[in-house]
This record gives sequence, C-alpha cells and structure tokens, in this order.
Amino acid sequence: MKPLFVSIKEDQRVVHWKKLTAFSIAVMVLTAVLVEGLWWLLWNTLSLGALMVALVLGTLIVVRVVVRAITYQEQELEVTAEST
Repeated sequence: MKPLFVSIKEDQRVVHWKKLTAFSIAVMVLTAVLVEGLWWLLWNTLSLGALMVALVLGTLIVVRVVVRAITYQEQELEVTAEST
C-alpha cells in the first residue's frame, strides 16, 4: 500500500508533517461531529460521554497513522515504488 505521508527524497525518508497534522485534526473533528450527531439523532441531547468516546476513537486512529508514518521502512517504500 502506498504511504500517505511519507516519501523518499535523495535516498532519505521524509515525513510530511503538515499534511499529517491536517489529517489528524480533520479525523479528530470528524469523529467528534459524527458521534455527537449520532447521539443527538438517537436521544435528542448532547452528551459528554459520547464526546469522550469520539475522542478516544479519533485518538486511536491518529496514533495508528502517525506511528505508521514514523516507522515506515525504506525497503517498504522501494517495494511500493517498484510495484506501482
């Protein structure tokens, strides 16, 4: 699978931090809006508990993507580049 936030420049791995940060913020906001919206549709009220669940889910997604970007190996990038 092609890396979303990692590229190679002059044989060095480059993490695109601005794109990764924007993606992380978007995931956190979207998760919170979706969970609170679902809660509002079901019970016609806002909930701090639903917001906490959304933040936990969003954090899990963001941490997974950030760790994947940081730990991406050059061998994986070369295999990905050759397969496309």
